[in-house]
Amino acid sequence: MLILLIKAEIEHQGGKANQLNPMNATRMMNNEDALVLDVRETADFSKGHIKNAKNIPFSSFKDKIKDIAKYKNAAILTYCATGAVSNRACKLLKKEGFTNVHN
Repeated sequence: MLILLIKAEIEHQGGKANQLNPMNATRMMNNEDALVLDVRETADFSKGHIKNAKNIPFSSFKDKIKDIAKYKNAAILTYCATGAVSNRACKLLKKEGFTNVHN
């Protein structure tokens, strides 16, 4: 039973994107010129967003990943309202070969 619990926890942790606190996210945006992706829907994005963020709604995210292919090795910060959807976006980016992805 213990082995199954450990295995489940490792799989769960492996699926998570790197979680950044606001201070580290700001540092990455300022010092590494990170691409900031807002994966909320366009209506929410238009109500307010992080300066210079690029909006790619999660509903069309899979189809739009090719549009950011030049950032495969760059720092990428994703965000949404709760962190859950942006975490899913991070998983998709990692699956597509993006190497420096953060939520």
